[in-house]
Amino acid sequence: MGGRASTRRGPVAKVSMCLLVVVAALGFLTDVAAADNAGLSGSTNSTSSFTTGWTQRIQSHNGDDISFDQDTGHDLVIRWAKCSDPNNVHGASIHQSWSWGYLNIGTNFSGGTCFVFQYRGYNSTGGFSGHVSWNANFA
Repeated sequence: MGGRASTRRGPVAKVSMCLLVVVAALGFLTDVAAADNAGLSGSTNSTSSFTTGWTQRIQSHNGDDISFDQDTGHDLVIRWAKCSDPNNVHGASIHQSWSWGYLNIGTNFSGGTCFVFQYRGYNSTGGFSGHVSWNANFA
């Protein structure tokens, strides 16, 4: 008998194959979407002069972005500056409200860039808190 060998797979083999594909896809997406996250809080004393934050952060990869998601407080204007020279401001000053969710503050960084945030009140002063994300591509 010159018949073909059966290649039918049972339900367990089919489920195992599907799980393998899902795990591989999640591993790929997690690596691409991984970001560093940290809290950021402070207080603004002015609606015209920026305050420079203390925490320095470093972009690890070329092409990555930074964003800020405000949780509490009044509306801000936020931007980033180089750690080595806070007068060397980059990126646009972004008006941020606590209800808007994550907003990109800077994009397409060179790996190794050290940055700090600068912020001021938009139309009032006081405290705020939120979350910073960097080392990921949000665009």
